[in-house]
Amino acid sequence: MDHRRAGPGRDRPVYIVVMMSRPVVQHSLLAVSLALLACRAPAPVEDQPAPVEDKPTLAPRTLPLSLPAMLELAGEHTDYIVLRDAQALVDAGTPWEALLHRSTEGSDAAAYMVQLQKWVDGPEPPIKRAGVDLRGGVVLAESVPGQAVFMLASSNPALTATLLTTLPYARSDKTVCQGLAAAPPHIICTTQETLPANYRLGDGAARLAKLKAGLPGIDLEAATLVASLHKPAMELAVQIEVGRQTIHAHYPEEETLKVLDAALAPGPASLLRFVQP
Repeated sequence: MDHRRAGPGRDRPVYIVVMMSRPVVQHSLLAVSLALLACRAPAPVEDQPAPVEDKPTLAPRTLPLSLPAMLELAGEHTDYIVLRDAQALVDAGTPWEALLHRSTEGSDAAAYMVQLQKWVDGPEPPIKRAGVDLRGGVVLAESVPGQAVFMLASSNPALTATLLTTLPYARSDKTVCQGLAAAPPHIICTTQETLPANYRLGDGAARLAKLKAGLPGIDLEAATLVASLHKPAMELAVQIEVGRQTIHAHYPEEETLKVLDAALAPGPASLLRFVQP
């Protein structure tokens, strides 16, 4: 890991570039994502009737989307994590054995890996039968402070919601989804049973400008994952290439480094058998 400060002084931003082989970085990327999402768990709310599904009125956009189009899916004034074109990751080959080996048996992470493998494997995987198009990626954000929502592309919001209830995360059995009328074929989902009535898209161009300012010189259109968070304060871009993956992180606060160090902690030595030379 190469720590490069933008200038003298402890209050200046720090840029990190990490290059690792595919299996190791994919479980590291998962760990980073889980660490960043840990503070985004929605607070319990009282059960309410499921919302009426909105019917898209616009023509579905061609997938995969450009980065500005993906960034606008996160609503106004919210942190976000954007995973672009998840189908490309699946097509590249997911190292399930390495991911399961990294996860503690019986843990939530291990349960996630087992279920996700069932979702995407095979010629007609369940995720495809549920109407999900992985080329649309996944966007995690908040509709209002404390209410987490996520967007993905799907032709069947109700069936997709049913599939999502099989994942082992908090309140997964309460998951509901509805069409995102402003941006078909994407849908919006939550575990709080109350979806926003008038969800407004964010400013994708402004978000891209902020990412470029925090991560100068980085080819953001080539990034597989981008994120902007205020706690921990961070701009993040992850690129997965043939035989090499790079994590670019800009953070103005030292506290963020502790989060990254914990997420990228070395795994067991036995994981080295999965490294591709």
